Amino acid sequence: MSSETERQELEELIRTLNYHSYRYHVLDTPLISDYEYDKMLKRLLELEAAHPDWISPDSPSQRAGSGALDKFVKVRHPGAVLS
Repeated sequence: MSSETERQELEELIRTLNYHSYRYHVLDTPLISDYEYDKMLKRLLELEAAHPDWISPDSPSQRAGSGALDKFVKVRHPGAVLS
């Protein structure tokens, strides 16, 4: 596969994964399975490992966590909840 083709694949994976991440984490309406998402993310990570200079700040690999959805109610616990 040529570098240009890989670069295009990486950019498309970033767009696609960000779209599905938004649908899953913000809208709570996923369109693909976790397996499909994970498969695309694995390929993205492979491409980024092969071409570290292509890593973009908006890549899903550069993000850690997200906020809770508004539909979740805050709960006050009587004591510390330790994991």
